[in-house]
Amino acid sequence: MATNRKPLADILTAAGGGDDILDRFDTAEAADDFAPVPRGVYVAVAARGGLMVAKTGTRGYEIEFRVIEGEYAGRRLWRRWWLTRDALAYTKRDLAKLGIDSGEKLGRPLPPDRLVCKLTAVVRKDDDGTERNEVKAVEFVRLQTPDADPYAPADGATGGPADGGTGFPFGANAGGAES
Repeated sequence: MATNRKPLADILTAAGGGDDILDRFDTAEAADDFAPVPRGVYVAVAARGGLMVAKTGTRGYEIEFRVIEGEYAGRRLWRRWWLTRDALAYTKRDLAKLGIDSGEKLGRPLPPDRLVCKLTAVVRKDDDGTERNEVKAVEFVRLQTPDADPYAPADGATGGPADGGTGFPFGANAGGAES
């Protein structure tokens, strides 16, 4: 059974400003692709990290870093450590410097935006000519308190997740309908 679908232009026009967005799209300049950051040392925060599996099936631990100082602030760099028999001693050495020193910690996601590190990054060229960054070294600098969540309930507020409540009466009709 075929479904009649509206053209995108009709949907955008019905939502308001459709012609405007189409005109803006036509006149917009395409953004440049990001090139790798130059070889150097960057101060970055570990934005997130955790266990991963490569396309080949090899297990590893990956951390995504966000540069927080200098001209390249906001850019992201990634580092993977492999959990293979041959690499495990090196992986354990490097991750222990970041406080990941047990299997239990390895299995948990890295607390976001807490670890500030110095990264030594280089530019590598793949066989097909594609240039990409490779993080060669990670040095722990400090532990920081993450920025406050602007959407978190204010101290002393009730009905939010911070005090176990939700502000919504879940379960109010759990006893069944009563007449």
